[in-house]
Order: sequence, then structure tokens, then C-alpha cells
Amino acid sequence: MGFGLINGILVTYARIPALIVTLGTLNVARGAALIASKAQVISTSHRTVADPAINTFLFIGQGKLFEIIPMMSIFFLITAVVSYFIFNKTIMGFHMRAVGGNKLAARASGINVMMIKVAAFVITGFFCALAGILNLSFLANVQGTVGYGLELDVIAAVIIGGTSMSGGEGTILGTTIGVLIMGVLRNGLILLGVSPFWQILIIGLVIIGAVGLDTWTSKQKIS
Repeated sequence: MGFGLINGILVTYARIPALIVTLGTLNVARGAALIASKAQVISTSHRTVADPAINTFLFIGQGKLFEIIPMMSIFFLITAVVSYFIFNKTIMGFHMRAVGGNKLAARASGINVMMIKVAAFVITGFFCALAGILNLSFLANVQGTVGYGLELDVIAAVIIGGTSMSGGEGTILGTTIGVLIMGVLRNGLILLGVSPFWQILIIGLVIIGAVGLDTWTSKQKIS
């Protein structure tokens, strides 16, 4: 959330493009993690951690509710529902949609555009932190390179879910569907035995195709 606050301030008050800021802080955070861990893998299993609560922590990522439903799926559903509620049923969500659609009109309506943007970055930071904690619990180890390349998967999932690169369009349900599609695509390529190098190439093509389709449909609407 701290990084989200920094990103929000740099984007809104320093007027640095969001893509540049987020990529920059991504590298700062990754570099700091590599320095702190000395690029070593840190295990958090019950074999290396004496605290008895470690089993409870690992259950969050590895356990199953009622021995059937994976806890990761539970967190995914809770996150989707909470995000939907905030985005569609609260004043904050209404203001976010207004700012995304037309920030000049939103400002004329009395909405604090800068504050809304900063809040959006902070909320994003919170969900990133939650994802990191769940990933640590699921893998029972962590290293500074964890999550490398996932930013491209995120972009692809969001665009596939219907979010426009130009802003003003996008839903939580659509994004959730986009995430599921990307997950199926990733797992399908792995199950088919596709080389990791080809996987990177295919995901790149998916991103280009999704952005191209978004740009084309936006032009069609304007015309």
C-alpha cells in the first residue's frame, strides 16, 4: 500500500506517466527484495520455521475448505465480490468510474480527481500485497524474482476482460473472466507440454491481439 501511495503521488502530483512510474517502482521493489534476500530462496515450511502458527499460515494457501474447495479459490471469490461491491455499489467506485470516463467532467462535478487516483493506486497496492502473501503461503518459499513477467499477464487479462486502454470502460466481472481465460490458457499450454519460451511468445501475441482489438473497436465506436 505504501508503494501504491508513492505511485499515486508521483502520477497525480508529479505528473509522471503511470506506466513509467509503476514499472520504475516495480524494479525498485524487486531490486530491494533481491538485495535483502541476497538472491537466495527463503523457505517458510514447518521444517524451517519453529512457530507453530506456520501450519495455519500454510493452510491459507495450500489447504482446502471442507477438504474440497481450495482456499486460493475462496480468496479469489472473496476478492472478486468485494471488488465488485466497491466498484459498483459505493461512492468511491462511482467516482472511480467517473474519473476513468472523463476526468475533466468529473472535476467539474466536484470530484477530487487526484485523491481518487491516489486511492485507486493504494487499493491496487493492497491487493498486490494480499496476492504476495497468498503466493508465499502456497509455495512455502519466496525469492526476489517471484512474479517476474506477471505484469504482462495482468495487462492481457484486463484487456481481454473488456477494459479499454483509453479508459472509461471496464467491469470487475469482465476482469474476472479475463483472469480465468488467462489461467486456462497458461495451464493449457503447460499441460500440452509447450515450451516455456513458446508460452512467452504466445502470451505476447495475445496481448498484442487484445490491444489491437480494443483499439479497433474504440475507433469503430467513434466513427
